[in-house]
Amino acid sequence: MLHHFRFILPLLPVDEDGLTSLHYYDSAIQLARTSDRELTEAEYLIGLQAANEIRGMLNECRIEMLEESAVRLAAPVPQRLVQ
Repeated sequence: MLHHFRFILPLLPVDEDGLTSLHYYDSAIQLARTSDRELTEAEYLIGLQAANEIRGMLNECRIEMLEESAVRLAAPVPQRLVQ
């Protein structure tokens, strides 16, 4: 999972252990895939919280891109491009 989403790692905040929410999400997913037991409630909640943090960060990036697009659309066209 980390390999597939490594492009968003620089966008995520790092905790005191040097890990991002993507690391915690990846750990929960790998544990769920490979373990012969179900996740504990604490493990599940950590993975769910990490997923929500990732979703929030991606949504913030999307909003920022939309705002930037709106600014560019509202900006006057340079005269050299109009002629």
